[in-house]
This record gives sequence, C-alpha cells and structure tokens, in this order.
Amino acid sequence: MTTDFVKALCGSHKVELVSVANHDPEDWFACPICNMGDTRENVLREVGRHTQEIAARHLQEAARNTARQSKFITLSRKTIPKGIYRFVGDFKV
Repeated sequence: MTTDFVKALCGSHKVELVSVANHDPEDWFACPICNMGDTRENVLREVGRHTQEIAARHLQEAARNTARQSKFITLSRKTIPKGIYRFVGDFKV
C-alpha cells in the first residue's frame, strides 16, 4: 500500500505553508511570503475544495473528449467556473 501526501500551498505564491510543530486543529498555517494564513482545519477544507474543482474539470474534459468522438452525444458548453483559493494542493493530475 502506498500513501501519497499533498502539500498545502499558498494560492498566490505556490509556496509551501509553514506551521507550528504540533498538530492541533487550531494550529496556524501561513504563507512565508505574504503571511496569508488560517487554522489547519480551514486550510484542509479549502485545499479539499480546490481538489474537487480540479477533479471535476478533468472529468468534464474527459466527457467532452468522448462526446467529440460521437455523433449521438452532445454536451453543453458550460464550463466549471474557476474558483479563487487562498490555499491549494500540490498534486499532479
């Protein structure tokens, strides 16, 4: 079994957040450049929302690619709006 870890990054600077050493839910994580920060719980929540958006965009793109190859399937042109996130995950899709 393998376990992958995703680093929490500043949404503006794409640098890893720094935190207090212990893992309390009230620990503060912040960008070392701009000092934008929040509690561990809120950072994880926002990184999760960003991850959901990225996954939804990739699923939408896969469906579009499939639909382009078929005469019988049509998809609306409505795309998933891009959100603005203070914190994002460092992951490869």
